[in-house]
Amino acid sequence: MLLSTKFLCLIAFLSIKINSALSLHAPCLHAKWNSNGKIIVDNLGILDDGMHEMHHLVIAMDTHDNLIVASDFSIRKYFLNDTIQTLAYGVVADSIFIDRFENIYYNTDYTVYKVDQNGDITIVAGISPGSDLDQLSDVSGIYVDKQGTIYISDKANQRVVKYPISAINGTLLVGDGDGNENGQLNNPLGIFVDENHNRKSLYVCDTNNHRIRQYVSNSSEGVSILERDIDSIFDDSFFPHNVFVDFNGVIYVSHERGLFKWLPIQKSVQVILEWERQEFEDDMMEHPISFAFDSKWNLYVTDRRNGSIKKFLFDKNSCE
Repeated sequence: MLLSTKFLCLIAFLSIKINSALSLHAPCLHAKWNSNGKIIVDNLGILDDGMHEMHHLVIAMDTHDNLIVASDFSIRKYFLNDTIQTLAYGVVADSIFIDRFENIYYNTDYTVYKVDQNGDITIVAGISPGSDLDQLSDVSGIYVDKQGTIYISDKANQRVVKYPISAINGTLLVGDGDGNENGQLNNPLGIFVDENHNRKSLYVCDTNNHRIRQYVSNSSEGVSILERDIDSIFDDSFFPHNVFVDFNGVIYVSHERGLFKWLPIQKSVQVILEWERQEFEDDMMEHPISFAFDSKWNLYVTDRRNGSIKKFLFDKNSCE
């Protein structure tokens, strides 16, 4: 594992790939993170011509704070003792999720796979491409709840579906075509299911509609909890990629210009990270970079353009 303190401007869209155990804990409402990060992994995505393979660089964190990295056509586990284990090869993943049993879920295009603790890989959804309920087209988000039900954001079909354990056919949860009406989505990306306090709410990044949608108890009738006109940060350049809700109901959202948290009771935004970006590029919407928290709430962010992962320390003093 390579270490450096070189400063990087973090560019492009982000997605949250959160350790599912974190939903049982939450930092204080005033929590902050150090703005100067440290590179902990680099030289990712380097091709033979010296250029970065920038389209796919996704991370997740297991309950032991080992970092899971999907890059370079593989999925690898970076242990705390600096050893590296290859879990899968020949893989180009857009999304990763780790459930409470340490099973790792990832996708390649329309298929979702599971890697169990023995290293065995099985297909759990998306046998073939298409729009039927036993098919998927372009997976852009994965969540697995405590019962093992898999929730999948299928952006090309403009929908979110769920697969109970061992199910062949999925169940349509959200998505009545491409649009901005109540039951419609436009390029849905990250998803999260809030299982705290028996809330069972589904959150969807309705990216090209510039909003976060909430669906309570598997209802297809959602509400926009974050959208234009709520705050100045939510304008036409607000393209949310992923969302996470902590135990206190605080909503974390990554988007084009950074990462912020929304305090629903106070109805206020607190910026966690901001970065400069170059002029918008379409491929960055299609293949966003990602971030994860460890058990101490340190923040890990991928810099796809530079092929690296950077760590931002949680500021403990901010909660004293």
